[in-house]
Amino acid sequence: MQVNGVSSYGSAGTAGTQSTGFGSNEFMLMLMAQLRHQNPMEPLKDSEMMAQFTQLNSLQELQSIKQMMAQFTLRTQTSSAADLIGKVVLAAAEENSTIEGRVEGFSIISGQVYLQVGEYAVPLAALIAVKEAPPDAPEPVPAEPEIPQEVA
Repeated sequence: MQVNGVSSYGSAGTAGTQSTGFGSNEFMLMLMAQLRHQNPMEPLKDSEMMAQFTQLNSLQELQSIKQMMAQFTLRTQTSSAADLIGKVVLAAAEENSTIEGRVEGFSIISGQVYLQVGEYAVPLAALIAVKEAPPDAPEPVPAEPEIPQEVA
């Protein structure tokens, strides 16, 4: 049974692989077309060209910030998942049901953090509650080894 997340809140996405479709190459092509087709009687002013280059620089910086934020979010989610190992969680599952169990580990699949709860891979975003795990039955303490007495 596959468990799907309830929402995409906190989703890191795939850092750096999604494209907005407009980068520096497209910008330069558009600028060159604009320069080729401009009115010779009213050429593009230096200030307008500088404004467009500034916009390009801003676009590149925003894309860089977006990528860094996605990486930061993934690292934060990874840290949170590591802190949940050994705890009991309640998570939303398909068809208005829930899954409850001890977190045994976690994995990252396509930029999403999944908790290993029993046989299920539960998205971190699907968590509803976290509980401290009840203490396991204590293991018996081995008795002191008997030292054989020498018989004289």
